[in-house]
Amino acid sequence: MTPPLPLLRAGSRVVPTFLVLLVALGCADLGDAPADSELPSLSVNDVTVTEGEPVSFEVVLSEVSDNIVVYSFATGDETASQPADYLLNLGTDTLVAGVTSRTIAVLTNDDAAAEASEKFRVVIRPVLNATITDSLGTATITDNDAVGLVSFSAQVRPLFDNFGCLAQGCHGGGSSEGGLALGDGSYATVRTATGSHGAIIVAGNASASSLYYKTTATPQFGDRMPQFGPLYLSVEQQNLIRDWIDQGAQDN
Repeated sequence: MTPPLPLLRAGSRVVPTFLVLLVALGCADLGDAPADSELPSLSVNDVTVTEGEPVSFEVVLSEVSDNIVVYSFATGDETASQPADYLLNLGTDTLVAGVTSRTIAVLTNDDAAAEASEKFRVVIRPVLNATITDSLGTATITDNDAVGLVSFSAQVRPLFDNFGCLAQGCHGGGSSEGGLALGDGSYATVRTATGSHGAIIVAGNASASSLYYKTTATPQFGDRMPQFGPLYLSVEQQNLIRDWIDQGAQDN
């Protein structure tokens, strides 16, 4: 038979000994938790790979810690998208005491399309015993299919002529329909042109450039261009503008 718990008398009540110990521990001074300024910090790097190769983001702790460090992470789209270009990865991971780095592995897909470099991100957040220095890592996926350099003078500018963009009353000459003036369509004019929503070209990022996305079926604002469809740019013609911008919007 299990022996009865020892009893202590508290006033007129009889109290089991283990309850007294719990109360004593709760009232004891166990010390203050370390301040944020005393904690090591986490950072994550940027990575460049060729499509089909795995991405290994390195999460680094600023100094050796005697404590377990826990962090969460999640990947997200930029110009690359999942699952077409890479596979989603999210969760939590742990750096045991004395360990200062871990990797976050992300698989990328090798497709047959010739395309410009694309990017996705990973964001890390400290969960336990760490602060953050750099929470954002960017992965650049370079294509392994031949992508010819798109020429502004030979391939992009002719589109303005062919689709009437430089006509008087539209965006050419002295006209600025919708707040956009392309003048004679020269590189200098197009490269620095602004519309009602700011610069129309963000070099290296076609998805943020209205010169590109206003030609697509679902522009982010306003009507699809050219305004008087159904004579719209083909997907191939849209991709010329996209690739030219993603390749740096060069004067070539």
